[in-house]
Amino acid sequence: MALRASLRPYPRCGAKRKGKEIKLMPKIVKVIEILSESPKSWEEASQNVVAEASKTLRNIRSVYIKEFSASVDGKKITSYRVNAKVTFEMERGGQEKR
Repeated sequence: MALRASLRPYPRCGAKRKGKEIKLMPKIVKVIEILSESPKSWEEASQNVVAEASKTLRNIRSVYIKEFSASVDGKKITSYRVNAKVTFEMERGGQEKR
């Protein structure tokens, strides 16, 4: 049991270490999925995801490109598409900003 407790990366909330109580506030994050398209490149389509998400979301932490695809007309790619997962940190209610 002692070995198991030492493997935890963080002590439990309310745990005491060297006479001080440690209070951990876990972060709450949310993940949403956004589809984007660009006539130029997958990179531009990915940048469009961040630009659009930033219009309505704060605290964006990461973007994971889940899927790449392209539309083809004849022998040419006409548009590049990405399916992206955007992770952002939720704000806690009742806390004043400093």
